[in-house]
Amino acid sequence: MSKRFTKKGQMEIFGLLIIITLIILGVIFALRFVVMKEPTNIQKSFVQEGIAQNMLDSILDTKPNDCYVSTFSDLLVDCADFYPLGAIYCDNLNSCEYSQREIDKILNNSLRNWSYDYEFILERGSTELLRVQNNNCTMERDAALQPFPGSIEIKFYVCS
Repeated sequence: MSKRFTKKGQMEIFGLLIIITLIILGVIFALRFVVMKEPTNIQKSFVQEGIAQNMLDSILDTKPNDCYVSTFSDLLVDCADFYPLGAIYCDNLNSCEYSQREIDKILNNSLRNWSYDYEFILERGSTELLRVQNNNCTMERDAALQPFPGSIEIKFYVCS
């Protein structure tokens, strides 16, 4: 009689082992699709918009190394006010040339290394005064805008 109870107990344990194994496989399968899924377009757009706005704010608030002005905002406004020469000179370059060179360095060392395409545009009215880009943004893009007095506007696009 003891052999009969032993086999029955072994069969119950074996059945529980199969059920637990199936549950574990189901959880792993579900986690794989939840954790590994690609972000949706809305998520990508939200991230890119945040990157665009944060990067533009950072650039505008950055103090240039070789210049006596307080921020790039001052240089870009000077470039727009006195285009094409600018009244401020930094590192033997006028404000437009210096801004273009330094902003290009900043963006190349950040967004380009992170494989983002971008366009940085300084406009007065409908006239483009300065453009820094690594590729043409032909696909979907998210913008950050910064207006200044005198119909000066900075547009910064991060492209997907």
